Amino acid sequence: MSSGNYNSGAGHPPFVDPATAIPTGAGETGTVREMGERIRETAEDTLRRVQEAAPEYYEQGREKLGEITASVEDYIRREPLKATLIAAGVGLCVGLCLMRR
Repeated sequence: MSSGNYNSGAGHPPFVDPATAIPTGAGETGTVREMGERIRETAEDTLRRVQEAAPEYYEQGREKLGEITASVEDYIRREPLKATLIAAGVGLCVGLCLMRR
């Protein structure tokens, strides 16, 4: 047997030096540099899509927070005693949890 690139011609893949090439699926082999380039392109594309979608998600979050705030304020106006007791209970629980630390 000889060293270096080897291809028996009988349907066997050529010798691939694992230090410079990696399998990419479907029998293809790419260099580490090529794989790095594909990863970089994928990361840049993902970042671009997130940056484009972020303002819309931010606005949706603001709207939802406004709805929740209005709902809580309405509940407090309708049930002030119950809201006060709930707040006191939550405060007591948080206080007890912090004292145990």
